[in-house]
Amino acid sequence: MNTSALKDLLCDEPDSTLLEAVNGNRDHRALLPLLDAEIQRSSSRLQRLREYRNSLASPIHNLLPEILSHIFFIYAQDNDELFNMRWARLLLVCRRWRDIGMLTPKLWSFMDLFAAYYDEWDEASARKEARDAQRVRAQMARVGLAPTTVKLTLHLNLSEPKRACLPMFWIPSALQSFHLNGINAPFHEVIDVFVKHQHSSLAHFAAYQLVPAGPFDDAARAVTPLPDDILKVNLPRLRELSLAGFRFNWTFIHDLRVLNVEYYPENDLSSTLRDISDALTRCSALEELWLILHSEGDGSMISSFSQTVWLPNAQIISLQGPAGFCLGLLEALTDLPCTSQLRVSPLHPPSLTSNDVCNSPLLSYLTSHARRVDAPTMRAVSLVNQPLAGMYQTGVSGYAQVDRCLDPEYMSNHHGQPSSHIHFSTRRHIQDAPLPTPEVEHIMRHIIRTWNFTNVTHFDLRLAGWDPDIPWQHLLAELPSVTTIIMRPEQPTSPRLVLGFLHEQLQTHGRRVVPNIVFDAQKVNPYVSHAELSLETLARRTLMHTLMYCAAAARAGVPLETVEIINDLEPSRFKARVLEPTIASFVWSGLYQDLSTGFIYCGVLHNQALDCSAVAAVTPQGSHSELE
Repeated sequence: MNTSALKDLLCDEPDSTLLEAVNGNRDHRALLPLLDAEIQRSSSRLQRLREYRNSLASPIHNLLPEILSHIFFIYAQDNDELFNMRWARLLLVCRRWRDIGMLTPKLWSFMDLFAAYYDEWDEASARKEARDAQRVRAQMARVGLAPTTVKLTLHLNLSEPKRACLPMFWIPSALQSFHLNGINAPFHEVIDVFVKHQHSSLAHFAAYQLVPAGPFDDAARAVTPLPDDILKVNLPRLRELSLAGFRFNWTFIHDLRVLNVEYYPENDLSSTLRDISDALTRCSALEELWLILHSEGDGSMISSFSQTVWLPNAQIISLQGPAGFCLGLLEALTDLPCTSQLRVSPLHPPSLTSNDVCNSPLLSYLTSHARRVDAPTMRAVSLVNQPLAGMYQTGVSGYAQVDRCLDPEYMSNHHGQPSSHIHFSTRRHIQDAPLPTPEVEHIMRHIIRTWNFTNVTHFDLRLAGWDPDIPWQHLLAELPSVTTIIMRPEQPTSPRLVLGFLHEQLQTHGRRVVPNIVFDAQKVNPYVSHAELSLETLARRTLMHTLMYCAAAARAGVPLETVEIINDLEPSRFKARVLEPTIASFVWSGLYQDLSTGFIYCGVLHNQALDCSAVAAVTPQGSHSELE
């Protein structure tokens, strides 16, 4: 609102018809509707005055509309609310926010359409499907011709209301990103329609076809070819490609920035390596390569490929497949930056021993990369030893900063942790016997000893489902600078073993091994149990045992500095809280009383000094305790 609009608002007079009626002593039946109209007009006037007053008093009301709309987008993106439209609650704050949000096409451009259970005779499901379709149509109306991101999930047939929305997505100038996930007929129906259109603005294409679990031959037969025209003709501006469950022609891959492929080769591994190498030579600006190669062979006969691939901008190289294939592809890459993140998970035969793994050329290649002069300094090391994605995986990740939300589901779908600079894990089929404990220890100690882990401060055990025989002192002895251990409190094994080791060191040597313990409560699912104990119960029991250890350390004169719980703030259907600080009877002092710095809960430090300061801040001046 500008100054002239404010002047007009202040000079606004009552309606002349109402004044004439009052001056003429008109009957009350004639006055009532005129007064109602004046009350409504006055209420609107007061509301506009309040808006102008707020724009002067609050800094956020002085922000330019384009800045405020960008803040809205950052909020929606950071809270993962772009596709589910929960960011729309911002429109209820005030009229100005509503106007800006409604006129920001980017906020409305993320559309999610999924096939849910639908029965036209079921009134509730029919209503829900119609509401979802109406939401998509409203989004398209707000977006106009602005770039759109569309996500389709088709594990079932689309209902008729949702099927009617599909033609709205095939706008060549608008569709910028397309994600397709599904199986069988509904999935292929969309692919058949998609291939008929030229998508001149599409930069990101992702298609994930679910491949049934089971024997390799059955899975390979379920993989279908991707129509050649999609990559050859229809996507001239494609820069990011993600495919799973398809066979495709590698000769059509070119000029990509991101390539993420889960592939079942038709030919032998040597020819597949040649096809991939040729494709990478046409993608010299490639920044991310994520490749999962499914094969029955171990790839041991593959030799280094003679052709070199120049990837000077590579940020992430993530490979999963036969060991020989991974080595052959890595040796074909040249001029990788020292900051490139390498994550390799080779498939090894059950006959391979820990000595074979430690002396393998593949691990030597990763060791050389980890020890490069200008490589990032590793601050955290994560150990992996548990079944993931149908495989036994044993390995180590080194990363430059701690991931506070390390998700095991991410680990199963990708290789290594989200920010890991270097990762190696040996994989075996779940039907084969896992590596014996001494073999696991040998591999982990070798990697920790040979990689550049001298400055590691965080020891991450969230993915370490270990046996009781692991000698903790040997592993920690390789990491003398560690100050923090990170665990998942609901795990039945790791926390118990770690706390037992810490207790033993305290009682035998009077030694505090680490000053800080962190628990990640992200995966405390109230519907999952272990040995008749819910994960919620296991997590709280772990916390109680930790506090008992803290009390013993304090009595021994070597108190811990902090105990921290992360990712416990918002409960949901599949997430239970370890602590309930909102309960009126909750007392923090029982958690921090034996800690020298305090107890940290979801980023907030609690200790005696801070609690006293908080009490003093809410105590009125001049009041005195009755005990004084």
